[in-house]
Amino acid sequence: MDRDEENILMLFTSISLSCLSQTQEAQQLLLDWEKLTQFKKILKDMKEGYQIIHKGYTTIRDISSAASVCIRSFGCPYGCQPCCKKI
Repeated sequence: MDRDEENILMLFTSISLSCLSQTQEAQQLLLDWEKLTQFKKILKDMKEGYQIIHKGYTTIRDISSAASVCIRSFGCPYGCQPCCKKI
């Protein structure tokens, strides 16, 4: 093999390796994009779950607070005044 053939072979090998590297990088970028999309969905689901729990907790807290005010104002609905002193 003469010098020109060696240079051409090295050039093709270099180009081939470069293309392979770019292909691998593109595949990794696609995987990263898919993973990011999955994480966004998980974050959205977590936010929705938090909002549901927060709304439920707030509703229970408000009901409990209103019941406490009613008991202090009007007395225990069960007629056991000692329990009302704990509130």
